[in-house]
Amino acid sequence: MTTATKTTTDTTATAKPAAKPAAPKAAVKDDNESAFAFSGAARDQYDALLKAFNDNAEEMQGRTQEMLDASRETFEAMQTRMQETSAELMEAARQEMTDAVDFANELTRAKTMGEALEMQRDYWTRLFEGRVERVRSMTEASMEAMRETTEPTQRSMQAAFSSNPFASFFPSAQK
Repeated sequence: MTTATKTTTDTTATAKPAAKPAAPKAAVKDDNESAFAFSGAARDQYDALLKAFNDNAEEMQGRTQEMLDASRETFEAMQTRMQETSAELMEAARQEMTDAVDFANELTRAKTMGEALEMQRDYWTRLFEGRVERVRSMTEASMEAMRETTEPTQRSMQAAFSSNPFASFFPSAQK
């Protein structure tokens, strides 16, 4: 009897495990529909992103062109101001040279040492006051030039940063 029992035990131990029951067809159909829905939603999101990117790229291209135009306008204004300043400095140098020659001629006509010292004092006072006035006017002109040259750039920068290019894709970017 022991041999018969042992044989039955061996055959049950080598038996194959039972197969899993097949998934119902309705569950497979639901999984496929969810995958298709997810795929469609992902495609819609991608299309929205691509459209927002294209719209923003065109807008940025326009703003970049505006900034380049503003920079060109700024450089032209700076060039004009530099030419004016250079002309003013050349005129001032010419005037100082003329005044120096006139001073030297006057100094040779001085009859006394007191008269020569008086002429020197007048010359140096005029020279100093002229240079101070020139510096003052050049400072004012520089400030005006800075306002003129930065205005186009400020305009383009304000336009560039006035809208939010990510608002169409990221709703939280509008906050």
